[in-house]
Amino acid sequence: MDVKDFLEVSKLSDCRISPDGRVVAYETTKPDFGRDENQTILWLISADGGQPRRLTAAGNATSPTWSPEGRRLAFTSDRTGVSELFVIDVDGGEAVQLSHGGASGPLSWSPDGGRIAYSHIVTVEQQPGDVSDDVWKRRPYVLRQRTYKIDGTGISTRSHPQIFTVDVATHETRQVTFDETDSLEAAFSPTGQQLAIARSRPGVLKRISPTSGWPTPMEATFGRSPTTFTTPNRCPGRRMAGTSLSTAARTPTI
Repeated sequence: MDVKDFLEVSKLSDCRISPDGRVVAYETTKPDFGRDENQTILWLISADGGQPRRLTAAGNATSPTWSPEGRRLAFTSDRTGVSELFVIDVDGGEAVQLSHGGASGPLSWSPDGGRIAYSHIVTVEQQPGDVSDDVWKRRPYVLRQRTYKIDGTGISTRSHPQIFTVDVATHETRQVTFDETDSLEAAFSPTGQQLAIARSRPGVLKRISPTSGWPTPMEATFGRSPTTFTTPNRCPGRRMAGTSLSTAARTPTI
């Protein structure tokens, strides 16, 4: 067995059990040496075992997320050339594209299955029409925050991930967060009237209304002790429960 053999082994990740506990959605990643890139595919398999069924074909698909009733699966895919949000019926059919300006996970369904929350990078400044591309690219950076660089990205003050929601029926999107900070992911409350937002800067987990957009500090529950934390780790799979937040992530620095 050489290095190439090792690299060709499919890597399994992001396993998601359906609401009724009968089916598992997961993704596999395997290198495509001809295209010099990885290929990520979504699969379905019975929780009792058996033969897996391939769910996606074109593009790289990630962040599989079950709808509340368990008949649909939301995911992101770059099949159009840009990562976008899609929904597919797990019993068959073509995936439906919901976003058209870019989207990334983690994803969160509203309890009624009518909306999905996702993140998308938004540019802070727009290029004026009377400024040339060359001058715009060479404009100086204005740093207002202590943290201004991200590994693999570089200086990140000119664009930030923001939280959006999309109506599954009408495909209407709405931007929820607008601050000059990275809003990384969101989770709907049980009523569907609020979102818990995880932010990297200034690093406060907040509860925000999808309609008013007004954030308030979020109280999170780790074990039995409710805490309001200021530098949270990213917590995939967290869910709001009433006025507290439960999560399976590591306890953050207080």
